Amino acid sequence: MDSHRPPPATDGTRVAQEYLLRLSPGHSIKNFVDFYGIYLIKELGPDLYLVRIDPDPGPQAVSRRFLGAAGLVYIEPNVILKAQ
Repeated sequence: MDSHRPPPATDGTRVAQEYLLRLSPGHSIKNFVDFYGIYLIKELGPDLYLVRIDPDPGPQAVSRRFLGAAGLVYIEPNVILKAQ
C-alpha cells in the first residue's frame, strides 16, 4: 500500500461529490481543476486537497477517469467515519 495513502474506510458515510486528491510534490492543483473540471473546496495540507466533482459519476468511474494522470498519487471518496 502507498505510504501516503490513508487506509480504506470500513465504516462510514461517503460524502456525495467530494473526493480527497493527493498530488506528487511540485504538481499544481490548477492543472486538475482546468483539465478535469473539478472544483477545489479546500487545501487540507501539503499536496492534499478536498475537491468536488459535479456531476459525480461515482468512485469507480472517478478512479478510471484519473487513471494515469500525471502527478496524481491517489483520489478517493471523502468518507465521514463514525466514532466507536
